[in-house]
Amino acid sequence: MNEESTMVVEKSTHKVEVIRINELLKHDNADSLSLVKIYDYTCVVRTSDWKAGVLAAWIPPDSIVDTKRPEFAFMASKAKTDGKIRIRTQKLRGVVSYGLLVPAPDGLNEGDDAATVLGVEHYDPEVENVLREKIGNKNYSMTGGEVAKPPRGTYPKYDVDAFMKYARVVFTEGELVVVTEKIHGSNARYVHIDDEFHRGSRDQWKKEYASRPDLTYESLLEKIGDEEKAKQVFEKINNWTPKRNMWWQSADTAPGMMDFCKANPGYTVYGETYGNNSGYLYDTTPEQHVKFRAFDILCLDGSWMDFPYFLATCKAFGIPHVPVIHEAIPFNFDEVVKMAEGMSLLNPKHIREGVVVHPVKERWHPKLGRVKLKVINPEY
Repeated sequence: MNEESTMVVEKSTHKVEVIRINELLKHDNADSLSLVKIYDYTCVVRTSDWKAGVLAAWIPPDSIVDTKRPEFAFMASKAKTDGKIRIRTQKLRGVVSYGLLVPAPDGLNEGDDAATVLGVEHYDPEVENVLREKIGNKNYSMTGGEVAKPPRGTYPKYDVDAFMKYARVVFTEGELVVVTEKIHGSNARYVHIDDEFHRGSRDQWKKEYASRPDLTYESLLEKIGDEEKAKQVFEKINNWTPKRNMWWQSADTAPGMMDFCKANPGYTVYGETYGNNSGYLYDTTPEQHVKFRAFDILCLDGSWMDFPYFLATCKAFGIPHVPVIHEAIPFNFDEVVKMAEGMSLLNPKHIREGVVVHPVKERWHPKLGRVKLKVINPEY
C-alpha cells in the first residue's frame, strides 16, 4: 500500500469555471463556427456569439442545466419534462466539442465557479428505489426511505478529475502509469466494520429494502387535487413492494469482495455497480442483471492501495475488477487519449465509456491532490 500519505480528501471536481477566451480558432468545416481551447479541451461555438478577451462560463460534459433559465432556453425542445438536460460531448461538423460556453454571470471573475449562480448540477446516475405514478399529464415520484445508518469511520465520496484539464500538470512523459477501462454504471463502496457489512452508493449507505413512502391520503389529495385518483395512488402505496436494493444485489455477485472486507475490517472497496442501464449491460445475465467490479481499495490508515497490491489482492480473493488495459506503460498524452476510444473489453458490442489513468505507485500533487484522471471517449 502507499505509505506516503494518510490523508483522505473528499474531492469536489465538478466546476463551472469562468474562463477568458484568448482567441477564436477557425473551424475547417464551417465558416459560422469557431473553436475555443479550454485546457486541452476544444469547445465549438458560433462565431458571431463570441470575441477574444471576453469572459465565459464553461459548462463541462456531464452537467445538468435547467432550460427554464434564459441562458439555456435554446435547448428547451430537447429537455426532459422537468426542463432539465444533460450536457454531453458531441461532434459538430466533424470536430469533437466538449461542453458548452455561455456568457459569464455579472460580478464573477476569471477562475470563479459559476455553478451555483447558473443552477448547474453534476449528473449522477444513481438509481433510487422509487414508486412512480402518472396522473393525467403529470408524473409523481414517491421515494421510500432507502438510506441506511452510516458506518463508523470516514468514507470519502469518490471522484476522479478530468485528464484533459490536468494531465499535462500532474504527469511526466515516460513515467509508468496504469490504464483501466471506465465502466458505465453507478459508484459503489463496501466495508465491513463493527461486525456488520455495509453497502453504499457514492453519496449514501443503503438499506436492503426501501421503506414505504411516508404519504397520507390527505397529503396526496392536496398534491393531486382529485379524490378518486388520490385513493388509487394511496392504495398502490399501501400495496407497494420495493425491489431489493441494487447495491445489495451487486455485492452478492462478488463474494470474494465480501470475503476480503470481512477479513479486513475497515478497509473499503470502491467500484462500479453496473447493468442497470439497458444500453450498457456488459457481461450481465438475466440471472445476474447487476454486477460489481472494483477499481480501488481504501486502507485503514486513509491511504489508497498501490495498483500492483490492489491487483494482487483482487486475484487472491477473487474480487472482480475493472478491465486493465495496461498495468505499467510509459505515460504519453496522445496515446492515453487514443486508449479511451474503441469498444469495451467486457463486451465488444458496447462502446467504451473511456479510461482511467494513474501512476503505478500512488502519489499526490499539490494542485490536484491524488493523481488519478479520467478520459471520456468522445463517441460515448
